[in-house]
Amino acid sequence: MNLLNIENILFSVVLFVPSLYLWNRLYTNYVRFKKEFEDEKLFYERHNCFLMYSRKYIKGWPPTYTIKIDINNLNLFLEPYLYFINTSKYTLDIAVMSFAINPLFDALHEAIKKGVKVRLIVNFLSVKTMNMKYNNLMKAGVEIAFYVDKTEKLNYIMHSKFMVKDYNSCSGFLCMGSMNFTGISTILNNYENVVFTSNMYIVESFHKNFEKCWKMIKRDNKHIFNRTILTDAGFIQ
Repeated sequence: MNLLNIENILFSVVLFVPSLYLWNRLYTNYVRFKKEFEDEKLFYERHNCFLMYSRKYIKGWPPTYTIKIDINNLNLFLEPYLYFINTSKYTLDIAVMSFAINPLFDALHEAIKKGVKVRLIVNFLSVKTMNMKYNNLMKAGVEIAFYVDKTEKLNYIMHSKFMVKDYNSCSGFLCMGSMNFTGISTILNNYENVVFTSNMYIVESFHKNFEKCWKMIKRDNKHIFNRTILTDAGFIQ
């Protein structure tokens, strides 16, 4: 092999290696941007959809839109709620009658670890036997307001079922529906519906409702009657 051939080979290598590196970088960036686009598209679709729970099916949840539930994949029943909680970044406000499903408790603990500010409104009568779980949430950093009926009979309940996350003056997300978070068996036997939306008119309305309820319950729970009921039930104050 003469010197000229060696020079040609070296010249080709010098041209080929940077080109290969450049194409590899371009392809890597393409794959990354494509995934980011698909994730963002899925995020938007999952925050703007209507779900129907019909015992063994979920209809309307992107990207498959029809999910069949059986004994081997019961966790899929909670996927829409877990996705909503797990993708929160800054704030998460929840108002439900009862919050009693373990994977949802775990999701709130994880949200706190990520630095999300979590507030929870629940109906006292519906959770009064679960003081240990709720005390653990409060110790972890979740702020909780227990709605206590003002009458001695405690006949009235707080029956809201919605979540608002990452609300500000420009954006936010809402989850609302008919489902109580009381247990998988209850969910499996019921027909339910859930709406996810980022429509700011609707999100803002629910945010204002949450703030109004939060302030009212926190104010009422400073009174001796409410404080005594909560203390006797074993909830930390």
